[in-house]
Amino acid sequence: MDTSLARFVQALRNADVTVSPGETLDAALVWQHLGSSDRSLLKNGLELALAKTKQDKLRFSDCFDAFFQTRAFNENPKSTLLQSFPHKAVLDVVQEGTTAALTGLVRHVLEGRLDELHLRFESAALDSGIHDMNALRDKSRVFQDVSNRLDLHRLNASNLGAEGDLATGINYVRRYLRDQLQEYVDRHYKLETDYTGKRAVLKAALEGSLDDIPAQYQAIVRVEVERIAEELRFRYKRRQKSTRRGALDVRNSLRRNFAYDGALYNLHWRKRQKREGTLFIVCDVSGSVARISRFFLLLLYQLAEILPDVRSFAFSATLGEITTLQEGESPETAIESALFEWGNGNTDYGAALARFRTLTGQQLNHRSTVVILGDARSNFYPARADVMREIATRAKRVIWLNPETEDQWTEGDSVMPAYRTFCSEIYRLQNVTDLRRVANELVHVR
Repeated sequence: MDTSLARFVQALRNADVTVSPGETLDAALVWQHLGSSDRSLLKNGLELALAKTKQDKLRFSDCFDAFFQTRAFNENPKSTLLQSFPHKAVLDVVQEGTTAALTGLVRHVLEGRLDELHLRFESAALDSGIHDMNALRDKSRVFQDVSNRLDLHRLNASNLGAEGDLATGINYVRRYLRDQLQEYVDRHYKLETDYTGKRAVLKAALEGSLDDIPAQYQAIVRVEVERIAEELRFRYKRRQKSTRRGALDVRNSLRRNFAYDGALYNLHWRKRQKREGTLFIVCDVSGSVARISRFFLLLLYQLAEILPDVRSFAFSATLGEITTLQEGESPETAIESALFEWGNGNTDYGAALARFRTLTGQQLNHRSTVVILGDARSNFYPARADVMREIATRAKRVIWLNPETEDQWTEGDSVMPAYRTFCSEIYRLQNVTDLRRVANELVHVR
């Protein structure tokens, strides 16, 4: 039980369920008390001990089912094929040309004794280190090692001199054993490393371009973006709470405590009034940047409660404000509406910046921060660097987020060289890691 529980807890941790040592001890007591005979009862008991949130309970359920379905030989050999060749003759050929252990394995297949087959596979797999798999190369190593321990390579009709129905029977038994072994190792690999397979996908998304993520994996990245927002909200709120009372005002504290012979009973805190500026977000939502803009706008939506006053704009051929679209709508609905309304036509950065300057008016001032997301590909329209200069002069900071590398800025229709002089900072926004860094920067914009 101890070994099985340790492996199960490790599988839960691989599935991103946080399990503490104390919870592991509680689970051990539950398992000891309930036993393993009633799987449904054991599942409910361990869930109470190990799963805390709703998300954890869903992952626990999937992981529990996967963990207890890792036995080998869940599929019976096909009876029609087994009846097509003489069993005794096959056993005689195998016994004459191979080992007694392999002959016993073939006999178990022909007689349909799956429990004995599972025990043989499990024993060989344990000796091959099936629970120590950490990488993809370990899977092929374990498969080959178990196959050699069971002498499956010797179960070959041509090597045994079998022909006709005998050859058909021997080759089918060999193929059946190898297929069941492959499935057994695959299930264990997914359980030991990542029972859902999502971790590898998420790692690729974290390191790869957001623009190249297939549609079927975007939901995984969306969850990661929401997790980043939750971490930043928690961190910022905790920091804000600790600094809300201000700094200690020693002079006023001493003055107010003269009546207590200098004992500081009543402390006075110096509070500083701070006027926050407006954060302007300008997003290129044309086809070349649409996917990255979608995740960036989702992150901003999740951080709305801790960011300063925010006004959001989207553009392609023309620019429009989308701040009101985010009020009372779900994140996905608001973002899709913005992309649908403003993501059409050829991108014109010069016209978009001029329109932005007109819409912001006097609100764009020395306390404002402007964040522009785009690849600066303007389809050879005028860059209007004069407008960019005016925006940079009036604003406190101008931050440009560009998915392209710096060596691409001088190629084709990029107007980035005309704008870079007026930017306070330029960051590359290409993957989730970049998104986390940018979000952390925006949270501290004041």
